[in-house]
Amino acid sequence: MVVLGLLLILLQVKAQDSRVLYFMNYNPYSSYTNPGNPSHSRLYIGIPVLSNLNISLYNSAFHYNKLFKANETGTTITADKFVNSLKKNNWLNTSLNIELLGFGFKADNLFVSVGYRIRLEEYFSFPDVLFKLPVKGNMAYVDEPAEMKKLRLNAMLYHELSVGLQYKLNEHLCIGIRPKLLMGLANINTKNSYFKLTTDPQTYEMNIQEQLHVNTAMVVNPDSVDIMKILPNVFKNMGFGIDLGATYQFNDHFGVSAAVTDLGFIKWKTNPRTFKSEVADGGAFYQDGGFCFSGLNTNRLNMDSLMEGGVDQVVGQYKDSLLNYFPLEQTYQSYVTTTYAKIYLSGYYRINKQNAFTLMFRGDIIGKSFLPSFTLAYSGNFFNLLDIYATYSIIGNDYLNVGAGLGLRLGPIQLYAATDNVLAAFSPMNSSMLNVQMGLMVNLSDKKNKKIKSKTDN
Repeated sequence: MVVLGLLLILLQVKAQDSRVLYFMNYNPYSSYTNPGNPSHSRLYIGIPVLSNLNISLYNSAFHYNKLFKANETGTTITADKFVNSLKKNNWLNTSLNIELLGFGFKADNLFVSVGYRIRLEEYFSFPDVLFKLPVKGNMAYVDEPAEMKKLRLNAMLYHELSVGLQYKLNEHLCIGIRPKLLMGLANINTKNSYFKLTTDPQTYEMNIQEQLHVNTAMVVNPDSVDIMKILPNVFKNMGFGIDLGATYQFNDHFGVSAAVTDLGFIKWKTNPRTFKSEVADGGAFYQDGGFCFSGLNTNRLNMDSLMEGGVDQVVGQYKDSLLNYFPLEQTYQSYVTTTYAKIYLSGYYRINKQNAFTLMFRGDIIGKSFLPSFTLAYSGNFFNLLDIYATYSIIGNDYLNVGAGLGLRLGPIQLYAATDNVLAAFSPMNSSMLNVQMGLMVNLSDKKNKKIKSKTDN
Protein backbone atom coordinates (compact mmCIF):
# COMPACT_ATOMS: atom_id res chain seq x y z
CA MET A 1 0.00 0.00 0.00
CA VAL A 2 2.89 2.39 0.74
CA VAL A 3 4.43 1.76 -2.69
CA LEU A 4 1.07 2.17 -4.42
CA GLY A 5 0.30 5.37 -2.51
CA LEU A 6 3.54 7.10 -3.47
CA LEU A 7 3.25 5.92 -7.07
CA LEU A 8 -0.17 7.57 -7.30
CA ILE A 9 1.31 10.80 -5.96
CA LEU A 10 4.01 10.71 -8.65
CA LEU A 11 1.56 9.98 -11.46
CA GLN A 12 -0.74 12.79 -10.38
CA VAL A 13 2.13 15.28 -10.40
CA LYS A 14 3.00 14.36 -13.99
CA ALA A 15 6.34 16.06 -13.59
CA GLN A 16 15.16 18.77 -11.11
CA ASP A 17 15.93 22.19 -11.92
CA SER A 18 15.81 23.05 -15.61
CA ARG A 19 19.17 22.82 -17.36
CA VAL A 20 18.53 26.28 -18.81
CA LEU A 21 18.60 27.73 -15.28
CA TYR A 22 22.33 26.89 -15.07
CA PHE A 23 23.09 29.53 -17.73
CA MET A 24 20.90 32.30 -16.26
CA ASN A 25 23.70 34.37 -14.73
CA TYR A 26 21.43 37.32 -13.94
CA ASN A 27 18.99 35.04 -12.08
CA PRO A 28 19.90 34.50 -8.38
CA TYR A 29 18.31 31.03 -8.50
CA SER A 30 21.03 29.82 -10.86
CA SER A 31 23.06 29.28 -7.66
CA TYR A 32 20.91 26.18 -7.03
CA THR A 33 22.73 24.54 -9.94
CA ASN A 34 26.13 25.99 -8.98
CA PRO A 35 26.55 27.86 -5.67
CA GLY A 36 29.81 29.29 -7.03
CA ASN A 37 28.08 31.08 -9.90
CA PRO A 38 28.85 34.82 -9.26
CA SER A 39 25.75 36.71 -8.24
CA HIS A 40 24.76 39.93 -10.01
CA SER A 41 22.28 40.82 -7.25
CA ARG A 42 22.64 43.22 -4.36
CA LEU A 43 19.37 42.01 -2.82
CA TYR A 44 16.61 39.69 -3.93
CA ILE A 45 13.37 38.63 -2.26
CA GLY A 46 11.34 35.78 -3.64
CA ILE A 47 7.57 35.81 -3.69
CA PRO A 48 6.32 32.64 -1.88
CA VAL A 49 5.35 29.83 -4.29
CA LEU A 50 5.74 32.14 -7.32
CA SER A 51 9.47 32.91 -7.17
CA ASN A 52 10.86 29.47 -8.07
CA LEU A 53 8.46 26.84 -9.41
CA ASN A 54 9.63 23.85 -11.42
CA ILE A 55 7.76 20.84 -12.78
CA SER A 56 9.52 18.24 -14.92
CA LEU A 57 8.89 14.90 -16.59
CA TYR A 58 11.53 12.91 -18.46
CA ASN A 59 10.08 9.89 -20.24
CA SER A 60 12.33 7.93 -22.60
CA ALA A 61 9.90 5.11 -23.37
CA PHE A 62 6.15 5.77 -23.24
CA HIS A 63 5.25 7.74 -26.38
CA TYR A 64 1.83 7.81 -27.97
CA ASN A 65 2.99 7.14 -31.53
CA LYS A 66 4.83 4.01 -30.35
CA LEU A 67 1.93 2.66 -28.31
CA PHE A 68 -1.10 3.44 -30.47
CA LYS A 69 -2.06 3.59 -34.14
CA ALA A 70 -5.18 5.18 -35.55
CA ASN A 71 -7.04 3.40 -38.37
CA GLU A 72 -10.49 3.36 -39.98
CA THR A 73 -12.05 1.30 -37.20
CA GLY A 74 -10.52 3.26 -34.33
CA THR A 75 -7.27 3.13 -32.36
CA THR A 76 -5.28 -0.04 -31.81
CA ILE A 77 -2.45 -0.82 -29.40
CA THR A 78 0.86 -1.51 -31.20
CA ALA A 79 2.54 -3.60 -28.51
CA ASP A 80 5.25 -5.01 -30.79
CA LYS A 81 6.23 -1.55 -32.03
CA PHE A 82 6.42 -0.31 -28.44
CA VAL A 83 8.69 -3.08 -27.12
CA ASN A 84 10.92 -2.87 -30.21
CA SER A 85 11.42 0.86 -29.57
CA LEU A 86 12.66 0.31 -26.01
CA LYS A 87 16.36 0.66 -25.18
CA LYS A 88 18.23 -1.81 -22.98
CA ASN A 89 17.73 0.65 -20.14
CA ASN A 90 14.85 3.15 -19.98
CA TRP A 91 13.86 6.03 -17.67
CA LEU A 92 10.72 7.63 -16.32
CA ASN A 93 11.70 10.54 -14.07
CA THR A 94 9.58 13.19 -12.41
CA SER A 95 10.42 16.19 -10.25
CA LEU A 96 8.66 19.03 -8.50
CA ASN A 97 10.19 22.06 -6.79
CA ILE A 98 8.22 24.76 -4.98
CA GLU A 99 10.00 27.50 -3.03
CA LEU A 100 8.07 28.83 -0.05
CA LEU A 101 10.75 31.24 1.18
CA GLY A 102 13.75 32.76 -0.59
CA PHE A 103 15.95 35.83 -0.23
CA GLY A 104 19.58 36.85 -0.55
CA PHE A 105 21.87 39.85 -0.01
CA LYS A 106 25.43 40.94 -0.76
CA ALA A 107 27.97 42.14 1.82
CA ASP A 108 31.21 43.21 0.09
CA ASN A 109 32.51 40.06 -1.64
CA LEU A 110 30.17 37.71 0.23
CA PHE A 111 26.70 36.83 -1.00
CA VAL A 112 24.29 35.09 1.42
CA SER A 113 21.05 33.42 0.35
CA VAL A 114 18.35 31.52 2.24
CA GLY A 115 15.83 29.16 0.72
CA TYR A 116 13.04 26.90 1.95
CA ARG A 117 11.64 24.47 -0.64
CA ILE A 118 9.40 21.44 -1.00
CA ARG A 119 10.99 18.97 -3.40
CA LEU A 120 9.97 15.76 -5.10
CA GLU A 121 12.40 13.66 -7.13
CA GLU A 122 11.57 10.29 -8.68
CA TYR A 123 13.68 8.04 -10.91
CA PHE A 124 12.25 4.86 -12.40
CA SER A 125 14.80 2.80 -14.33
CA PHE A 126 13.67 -0.33 -16.16
CA PRO A 127 15.07 -2.70 -18.82
CA ASP A 128 13.21 -3.58 -22.02
CA VAL A 129 12.65 -7.09 -20.63
CA LEU A 130 9.98 -5.72 -18.27
CA PHE A 131 7.58 -5.28 -21.20
CA LYS A 132 9.16 -7.46 -23.87
CA LEU A 133 8.75 -10.65 -21.81
CA PRO A 134 4.95 -10.39 -21.28
CA VAL A 135 4.36 -9.19 -24.86
CA LYS A 136 6.55 -11.65 -26.78
CA GLY A 137 6.59 -14.47 -24.25
CA ASN A 138 9.41 -16.57 -22.89
CA MET A 139 10.04 -18.18 -26.30
CA ALA A 140 11.74 -14.94 -27.34
CA TYR A 141 14.39 -15.77 -24.74
CA VAL A 142 15.23 -19.38 -25.60
CA ASP A 143 18.77 -18.56 -26.71
CA GLU A 144 19.48 -16.29 -23.75
CA PRO A 145 17.83 -15.67 -20.34
CA ALA A 146 15.29 -12.91 -19.78
CA GLU A 147 17.19 -10.94 -17.15
CA MET A 148 16.31 -7.75 -15.27
CA LYS A 149 19.16 -6.16 -13.32
CA LYS A 150 18.31 -2.46 -13.50
CA LEU A 151 14.68 -2.42 -12.42
CA ARG A 152 14.69 0.32 -9.78
CA LEU A 153 12.21 2.82 -8.39
CA ASN A 154 13.70 5.57 -6.22
CA ALA A 155 11.57 8.48 -5.08
CA MET A 156 11.88 11.09 -2.35
CA LEU A 157 9.52 13.84 -1.12
CA TYR A 158 11.07 16.23 1.40
CA HIS A 159 11.46 19.75 2.78
CA GLU A 160 14.76 21.59 2.25
CA LEU A 161 16.02 24.54 4.32
CA SER A 162 19.30 25.91 2.95
CA VAL A 163 21.79 28.73 3.49
CA GLY A 164 24.02 29.62 0.56
CA LEU A 165 27.41 31.29 1.06
CA GLN A 166 29.23 32.60 -1.99
CA TYR A 167 32.58 34.36 -1.87
CA LYS A 168 34.46 36.10 -4.64
CA LEU A 169 38.16 35.60 -3.87
CA ASN A 170 39.39 37.78 -6.72
CA GLU A 171 38.48 38.84 -10.24
CA HIS A 172 39.00 35.28 -11.49
CA LEU A 173 37.74 32.86 -8.83
CA CYS A 174 34.38 32.58 -7.06
CA ILE A 175 33.50 29.71 -4.71
CA GLY A 176 30.24 28.72 -3.07
CA ILE A 177 28.75 26.33 -0.53
CA ARG A 178 25.15 25.63 0.41
CA PRO A 179 24.53 23.45 3.50
CA LYS A 180 20.98 22.12 3.73
CA LEU A 181 18.75 20.72 6.45
CA LEU A 182 16.45 18.04 5.02
CA MET A 183 13.12 16.82 6.45
CA GLY A 184 11.69 13.75 4.76
CA LEU A 185 7.99 13.19 3.99
CA ALA A 186 7.91 10.01 1.86
CA ASN A 187 10.37 7.62 0.26
CA ILE A 188 10.70 4.54 -1.93
CA ASN A 189 14.19 3.10 -2.27
CA THR A 190 15.03 -0.01 -4.28
CA LYS A 191 18.13 -1.52 -2.69
CA ASN A 192 18.13 -4.61 -4.88
CA SER A 193 15.96 -5.95 -7.67
CA TYR A 194 16.85 -8.98 -9.74
CA PHE A 195 14.84 -11.30 -11.98
CA LYS A 196 16.02 -14.03 -14.32
CA LEU A 197 13.94 -16.43 -16.39
CA THR A 198 15.73 -19.23 -18.26
CA THR A 199 13.91 -21.41 -20.83
CA ASP A 200 15.42 -24.79 -21.73
CA PRO A 201 15.61 -24.99 -25.57
CA GLN A 202 14.86 -28.74 -25.57
CA THR A 203 12.29 -29.27 -22.83
CA TYR A 204 11.02 -25.63 -22.66
CA GLU A 205 11.23 -25.95 -18.89
CA MET A 206 11.34 -22.54 -17.19
CA ASN A 207 13.53 -21.63 -14.23
CA ILE A 208 12.81 -18.40 -12.33
CA GLN A 209 15.28 -16.71 -9.98
CA GLU A 210 14.47 -13.45 -8.23
CA GLN A 211 15.54 -11.15 -5.41
CA LEU A 212 13.82 -8.03 -4.10
CA HIS A 213 14.78 -5.51 -1.43
CA VAL A 214 12.69 -2.31 -1.20
CA ASN A 215 12.50 0.27 1.60
CA THR A 216 9.52 2.58 2.08
CA ALA A 217 8.57 5.29 4.57
CA MET A 218 5.83 7.89 4.93
CA VAL A 219 4.91 10.49 7.54
CA VAL A 220 1.35 9.10 7.33
CA ASN A 221 0.73 5.54 8.46
CA PRO A 222 -1.07 3.93 5.50
CA ASP A 223 -2.81 1.41 7.78
CA SER A 224 -4.37 4.03 10.08
CA VAL A 225 -4.24 7.65 8.94
CA ASP A 226 -3.92 10.06 11.88
CA ILE A 227 -3.79 13.69 10.71
CA MET A 228 -2.63 14.89 14.16
CA LYS A 229 0.62 12.91 13.79
CA ILE A 230 1.64 14.33 10.42
CA LEU A 231 3.29 17.55 11.67
CA PRO A 232 5.38 15.90 14.45
CA ASN A 233 6.46 13.19 12.02
CA VAL A 234 7.85 15.76 9.60
CA PHE A 235 10.69 16.46 12.03
CA LYS A 236 11.58 12.78 12.59
CA ASN A 237 13.02 12.01 9.14
CA MET A 238 16.01 14.31 9.39
CA GLY A 239 18.96 14.59 7.06
CA PHE A 240 21.70 16.85 5.79
CA GLY A 241 22.80 17.91 2.32
CA ILE A 242 25.32 20.19 0.71
CA ASP A 243 26.00 21.91 -2.62
CA LEU A 244 29.55 22.86 -3.64
CA GLY A 245 30.64 24.91 -6.63
CA ALA A 246 33.27 27.16 -8.15
CA THR A 247 33.80 29.25 -11.27
CA TYR A 248 37.10 30.40 -12.72
CA GLN A 249 37.46 33.12 -15.36
CA PHE A 250 40.73 32.95 -17.31
CA ASN A 251 40.19 36.23 -19.16
CA ASP A 252 37.40 38.29 -20.70
CA HIS A 253 36.46 35.44 -23.05
CA PHE A 254 37.08 32.03 -21.45
CA GLY A 255 36.00 30.44 -18.19
CA VAL A 256 35.12 27.12 -16.54
CA SER A 257 32.92 26.00 -13.68
CA ALA A 258 32.24 22.85 -11.64
CA ALA A 259 29.64 21.92 -9.06
CA VAL A 260 28.18 19.04 -7.08
CA THR A 261 24.65 19.54 -5.80
CA ASP A 262 22.22 17.54 -3.65
CA LEU A 263 24.98 15.57 -1.97
CA GLY A 264 23.38 14.29 1.24
CA PHE A 265 21.24 11.79 3.12
CA ILE A 266 18.00 11.34 5.08
CA LYS A 267 17.36 8.88 7.89
CA TRP A 268 13.80 7.54 7.64
CA LYS A 269 12.14 6.75 10.98
CA THR A 270 8.39 7.26 10.45
CA ASN A 271 6.44 4.16 9.44
CA PRO A 272 9.43 2.46 7.78
CA ARG A 273 8.85 -0.83 5.99
CA THR A 274 11.34 -3.09 4.30
CA PHE A 275 10.11 -5.67 1.79
CA LYS A 276 12.39 -8.60 0.95
CA SER A 277 11.79 -11.54 -1.34
CA GLU A 278 13.96 -14.36 -2.67
CA VAL A 279 13.12 -17.73 -4.20
CA ALA A 280 12.94 -20.31 -1.40
CA ASP A 281 12.91 -24.10 -1.27
CA GLY A 282 9.15 -24.59 -1.20
CA GLY A 283 9.00 -28.16 -2.46
CA ALA A 284 9.31 -30.21 -5.61
CA PHE A 285 9.54 -27.21 -7.98
CA TYR A 286 12.73 -25.84 -6.34
CA GLN A 287 15.80 -26.51 -8.48
CA ASP A 288 19.21 -24.85 -9.01
CA GLY A 289 18.33 -22.00 -6.66
CA GLY A 290 15.12 -21.13 -8.51
CA PHE A 291 11.52 -22.06 -9.19
CA CYS A 292 11.49 -24.67 -11.96
CA PHE A 293 8.22 -25.00 -13.90
CA SER A 294 7.58 -27.55 -16.62
CA GLY A 295 3.81 -27.18 -16.86
CA LEU A 296 0.80 -28.32 -14.85
CA ASN A 297 0.68 -32.01 -14.04
CA THR A 298 -2.96 -33.11 -14.34
CA ASN A 299 -2.20 -36.16 -12.23
CA ARG A 300 -1.55 -33.84 -9.28
CA LEU A 301 -4.91 -32.16 -9.51
CA ASN A 302 -7.23 -33.01 -6.66
CA MET A 303 -10.30 -34.11 -8.60
CA ASP A 304 -12.42 -34.24 -5.44
CA SER A 305 -11.59 -30.60 -4.75
CA LEU A 306 -12.38 -29.75 -8.35
CA MET A 307 -15.82 -31.39 -8.10
CA GLU A 308 -16.64 -29.97 -4.68
CA GLY A 309 -15.09 -26.48 -4.72
CA GLY A 310 -14.70 -25.84 -8.41
CA VAL A 311 -11.80 -24.27 -10.26
CA ASP A 312 -11.36 -21.43 -7.73
CA GLN A 313 -10.47 -23.84 -4.95
CA VAL A 314 -7.92 -25.67 -7.09
CA VAL A 315 -6.34 -22.38 -8.22
CA GLY A 316 -6.22 -21.34 -4.58
CA GLN A 317 -4.27 -24.47 -3.73
CA TYR A 318 -1.63 -23.66 -6.35
CA LYS A 319 -1.55 -20.03 -5.24
CA ASP A 320 -0.82 -21.06 -1.66
CA SER A 321 1.87 -23.39 -2.95
CA LEU A 322 3.54 -20.60 -4.94
CA LEU A 323 3.79 -18.45 -1.81
CA ASN A 324 6.12 -21.09 -0.39
CA TYR A 325 8.52 -20.44 -3.28
CA PHE A 326 8.14 -16.64 -3.38
CA PRO A 327 7.79 -15.51 0.25
CA LEU A 328 7.54 -11.79 1.02
CA GLU A 329 9.17 -10.73 4.29
CA GLN A 330 8.31 -7.42 5.96
CA THR A 331 10.38 -5.72 8.65
CA TYR A 332 9.96 -2.35 10.37
CA GLN A 333 13.35 -0.70 10.92
CA SER A 334 14.66 2.77 10.18
CA TYR A 335 17.04 3.15 7.26
CA VAL A 336 19.18 5.76 5.50
CA THR A 337 19.02 6.86 1.87
CA THR A 338 21.25 9.24 -0.03
CA THR A 339 19.82 12.14 -2.00
CA TYR A 340 20.18 12.16 -5.77
CA ALA A 341 23.43 14.01 -6.38
CA LYS A 342 24.16 15.88 -9.61
CA ILE A 343 27.55 16.73 -11.10
CA TYR A 344 28.02 19.81 -13.32
CA LEU A 345 31.08 20.60 -15.47
CA SER A 346 31.10 23.42 -17.98
CA GLY A 347 33.24 25.73 -20.07
CA TYR A 348 32.21 28.93 -21.79
CA TYR A 349 33.37 31.29 -24.52
CA ARG A 350 32.15 34.87 -24.15
CA ILE A 351 32.06 36.77 -27.43
CA ASN A 352 31.49 40.02 -25.54
CA LYS A 353 29.78 41.15 -22.35
CA GLN A 354 26.37 40.40 -23.83
CA ASN A 355 26.79 37.10 -25.70
CA ALA A 356 28.29 33.74 -24.73
CA PHE A 357 28.30 30.05 -25.66
CA THR A 358 28.61 27.31 -23.02
CA LEU A 359 29.09 23.54 -23.14
CA MET A 360 27.88 21.73 -20.02
CA PHE A 361 27.98 18.14 -18.79
CA ARG A 362 25.52 17.02 -16.15
CA GLY A 363 25.37 13.60 -14.50
CA ASP A 364 22.58 12.45 -12.20
CA ILE A 365 23.62 9.83 -9.62
CA ILE A 366 20.65 7.67 -8.57
CA GLY A 367 21.79 4.90 -6.28
CA LYS A 368 23.74 2.51 -8.50
CA SER A 369 22.57 4.20 -11.70
CA PHE A 370 23.98 7.18 -13.61
CA LEU A 371 22.13 9.36 -16.12
CA PRO A 372 24.45 11.58 -18.24
CA SER A 373 23.48 14.61 -20.31
CA PHE A 374 25.25 17.22 -22.45
CA THR A 375 23.99 20.74 -23.18
CA LEU A 376 25.17 23.40 -25.62
CA ALA A 377 23.79 26.84 -24.73
CA TYR A 378 23.67 30.40 -26.05
CA SER A 379 23.20 33.27 -23.58
CA GLY A 380 22.35 36.81 -24.63
CA ASN A 381 21.69 40.01 -22.71
CA PHE A 382 19.99 42.93 -24.45
CA PHE A 383 19.41 46.50 -23.27
CA ASN A 384 20.37 45.46 -19.71
CA LEU A 385 16.82 44.19 -19.14
CA LEU A 386 16.16 41.28 -21.49
CA ASP A 387 17.94 37.91 -21.20
CA ILE A 388 17.52 35.26 -23.91
CA TYR A 389 18.75 31.65 -23.78
CA ALA A 390 18.72 28.79 -26.28
CA THR A 391 19.93 25.24 -25.57
CA TYR A 392 20.33 21.85 -27.19
CA SER A 393 20.59 18.83 -24.87
CA ILE A 394 21.37 15.14 -25.22
CA ILE A 395 19.83 13.34 -22.24
CA GLY A 396 20.56 9.64 -21.97
CA ASN A 397 19.60 8.15 -25.32
CA ASP A 398 17.35 11.06 -26.30
CA TYR A 399 18.76 13.55 -28.82
CA LEU A 400 15.83 15.86 -29.52
CA ASN A 401 15.72 18.46 -26.73
CA VAL A 402 15.74 22.10 -27.81
CA GLY A 403 15.37 24.42 -24.83
CA ALA A 404 14.73 28.12 -24.36
CA GLY A 405 14.74 30.66 -21.55
CA LEU A 406 13.64 34.24 -21.08
CA GLY A 407 14.44 36.72 -18.32
CA LEU A 408 12.90 40.17 -17.98
CA ARG A 409 14.20 42.75 -15.51
CA LEU A 410 11.88 45.74 -15.12
CA GLY A 411 13.47 47.84 -12.42
CA PRO A 412 13.31 45.84 -9.19
CA ILE A 413 10.87 43.28 -10.65
CA GLN A 414 12.33 40.21 -12.38
CA LEU A 415 10.41 37.52 -14.23
CA TYR A 416 11.81 34.41 -15.87
CA ALA A 417 10.70 31.23 -17.60
CA ALA A 418 12.65 28.28 -18.98
CA THR A 419 12.10 24.88 -20.54
CA ASP A 420 14.50 22.18 -21.74
CA ASN A 421 12.30 21.24 -24.69
CA VAL A 422 10.14 23.80 -26.51
CA LEU A 423 9.24 21.14 -29.12
CA ALA A 424 7.15 19.37 -26.48
CA ALA A 425 4.53 22.10 -26.79
CA PHE A 426 3.73 20.86 -30.31
CA SER A 427 3.65 17.14 -29.49
CA PRO A 428 3.56 16.56 -25.72
CA MET A 429 2.41 12.93 -25.96
CA ASN A 430 5.44 11.99 -28.08
CA SER A 431 8.12 14.01 -26.27
CA SER A 432 10.71 12.63 -23.89
CA MET A 433 11.20 15.85 -21.94
CA LEU A 434 8.37 17.99 -20.58
CA ASN A 435 9.33 20.68 -18.10
CA VAL A 436 8.92 24.31 -17.18
CA GLN A 437 10.62 26.53 -14.59
CA MET A 438 9.36 30.01 -13.86
CA GLY A 439 9.37 32.69 -11.23
CA LEU A 440 8.67 36.24 -10.11
CA MET A 441 10.84 38.11 -7.58
CA VAL A 442 12.11 41.45 -6.39
CA ASN A 443 15.75 41.70 -7.49
CA LEU A 444 18.03 44.71 -7.07
CA SER A 445 21.13 44.54 -9.28
CA ASP A 446 24.60 45.04 -7.90
CA LYS A 447 25.67 48.66 -8.43
CA LYS A 448 29.26 47.58 -9.12
CA ASN A 449 28.08 45.45 -12.02
CA LYS A 450 26.17 48.37 -13.50
CA LYS A 451 29.22 50.66 -13.31
CA ILE A 452 31.51 48.10 -14.90
CA LYS A 453 28.94 47.40 -17.57
CA SER A 454 28.45 51.07 -18.46
CA LYS A 455 32.22 51.62 -18.77
CA THR A 456 32.51 48.59 -21.02
CA ASP A 457 29.63 49.73 -23.21
CA ASN A 458 31.32 53.09 -23.71
